Amino acid sequence: MADLVTITIWALFVANSLWLPRLSGHAGFIRFVLAMAVNEIPLVFIVVIAVSLAISRRGDLPTGWLGRAWWLSWVLIGAALVWIQIRARTARPALESALSKSLGQNWRAEIRPELAGQLNTRARWWPGILLPFQRHRRDVERIRNLSYGPDPRFHRLDIY
Repeated sequence: MADLVTITIWALFVANSLWLPRLSGHAGFIRFVLAMAVNEIPLVFIVVIAVSLAISRRGDLPTGWLGRAWWLSWVLIGAALVWIQIRARTARPALESALSKSLGQNWRAEIRPELAGQLNTRARWWPGILLPFQRHRRDVERIRNLSYGPDPRFHRLDIY
């Protein structure tokens, strides 16, 4: 029974991250926060699942049709988390395209040199995994929910 509850919870978290409908109010905020956690660090969740399965399942694996369903559920959840990670890689090209379309092809050459030097065209992946919830300075202004890609529902960003 505990396995069924655990798989159901993980499946709901991942499904919420894959198919996030537009909701308002408290329900929308709760769904956003739950989806944000999975969308921001899917690789961390894959490691958490793998480690927890290794620790909790030392030789006590379900067998028969229940065992096949158990493994299939975890494989599907893992595949969905991998898909979320792959899908995240499309944000940078969409943002670059929108910036070039809006600001012109040579927008990087036209900004102040001290700002251009701070632009990182090859972002490192490891800080996002090891430090997923970084704090930001209070003196930095934040502009929220700007649409930047072909799908205004999913291609949104905050500018600092």
